[in-house]
Amino acid sequence: MLDLSLSLPKQTVQKKRKWWLTLKNFELMFSFKQIVEDSRSQTFAG
Repeated sequence: MLDLSLSLPKQTVQKKRKWWLTLKNFELMFSFKQIVEDSRSQTFAG
């Protein structure tokens, strides 16, 4: 298998990587928010 990222222009690869990192950061923040909300609701329930 050839590495497709080598055949692409470097700028495109960097844009995709930046977009992917942004998406990952958003996922992390969202999951953290869910954990905080879950722990809060458990505290109120208890």
